[in-house]
Amino acid sequence: MKIGFIGAGRRAQGHMGALSKIESARIVAVCDVQSERAEEVARRFNAIPYTDYRKMLDREKLDAVHICSPPLVHAEQVEYAAEKGCHILVEKPIALSMEDADRMLRAVRENDVICSVGYQLRYLDICDEVLKLLESRPFGMAVGYYYWTTPLVKWIQDRDLAGGQIVEQATHLIDLFRMFGGDIGLVYAVYSLQTRVGQEGFNNWDVYSVTMRFKNGAPGSFSATYALFPGIPYNTGIDLIADELLIRIRGSSMEKFERIGKEVFRERMEAKVDPTYQLNLAFVRAIEEGKRDLIRSPLEDAVKSLAVTLAANRSAVTGEVVEL
Repeated sequence: MKIGFIGAGRRAQGHMGALSKIESARIVAVCDVQSERAEEVARRFNAIPYTDYRKMLDREKLDAVHICSPPLVHAEQVEYAAEKGCHILVEKPIALSMEDADRMLRAVRENDVICSVGYQLRYLDICDEVLKLLESRPFGMAVGYYYWTTPLVKWIQDRDLAGGQIVEQATHLIDLFRMFGGDIGLVYAVYSLQTRVGQEGFNNWDVYSVTMRFKNGAPGSFSATYALFPGIPYNTGIDLIADELLIRIRGSSMEKFERIGKEVFRERMEAKVDPTYQLNLAFVRAIEEGKRDLIRSPLEDAVKSLAVTLAANRSAVTGEVVEL
């Protein structure tokens, strides 16, 4: 399978490393607006470097393309790739507007190509265990957080280019909220700039608080910040509450506290899989075997996670409750 890349930064290189372990996958072309990076990364995989993705898609007969560029240009790139008949793996956030997301959906449907989204956490084996635990119990509540520092990538520091932390980064955990608790119907958010005031190049909020209601009536809440520093243990987490059950996810581990009768059982599970590898393996297999159901985050579903995060942004700006 011949695969090309649009964008050759850190996240793209993570996907490349995963694909290098899949025997049938071959990276044949790498495009990046920074010519030196395109050439350096392409050299590692004996691929052809490009600085114009249209030229790459016109010249190379690709089976698939990974789109790992900033979200503002995803819509046009997905449209062009889909028209060329390429299957697509696009990074999150898929877009910064629902209008662009709809453009992407139309292109994928009209050209009948597979489009997977880079929500790799869905492929963790601990998520399978969580779903099993929740399937027989009424879902009660979800609480989550993502604590981080000023992004190293400059464009991510600008909310006009990346959407802010809820849209760009914490979207991974909001997506898991939906995976475990179902669709979200209402959000109210408060954001602020409290600690990074005056920091050069930082056009963003640095503290975020989101309250939500799932469509099944369950409440949820999520907090995030750019005010901290790397190296804090368990800087991401989700608590899920169901009948007589607490599921605590910290990083790539899951711990359950469950009462059955009068006894309380506690069990811890560490993820045993590399989620980025599993994401890419599912994408390759879905194309080769024609099994779209192997994709755990197809574009059609990822659009719903984007809608939640954009609604939170809108609520934070307007001060209003936003219904989805």
